[in-house]
Amino acid sequence: MAEFEPIKPLHPLQQEIIKQTNPDNFMDPYDADKVRQADELSRRAGAINMRRPWDVLDLIEASVTDLGCEYPAELVYTYLLSFYKPTNHPNDFDWCNNLCQRLYNVKDDIPAMMLTVREERQKRITEPQGPNPPPYNPIPDLLIAILVVVGFWLIFWLIFTIIAGNN
Repeated sequence: MAEFEPIKPLHPLQQEIIKQTNPDNFMDPYDADKVRQADELSRRAGAINMRRPWDVLDLIEASVTDLGCEYPAELVYTYLLSFYKPTNHPNDFDWCNNLCQRLYNVKDDIPAMMLTVREERQKRITEPQGPNPPPYNPIPDLLIAILVVVGFWLIFWLIFTIIAGNN
């Protein structure tokens, strides 16, 4: 008998997006364009990777702009806070901590939260990360050591040959 993987529960924000973009919501009065857009957005919502908050925010923005959907700001804030929680990203602790503070300051305003995440992500992409890497050394240290040893050996050999030849 084949075993099936249990269905993973959807994130509450994902459930809300699917509920808001359900094409049935646009049947009365019937609007063919909105039904088509809702179907597309609903499908995207069902397949979206919730570990990519910028994609989630793009989907929310599209559903608000195209369909007039409204989401609870607290749900969006909770999702973003759970994703960017500094303890989840120990290598980026300070960056996440700063982002969470900025999100807290605008937690009741979904467009401001979207703008904050986009700004911080753009900064993160364009800013150099960490200290400057050491300059590239085209000659490996081992090769340098070998050349030094061979050079000393040649010098001593020449000196020994000259001294031995003069005797």
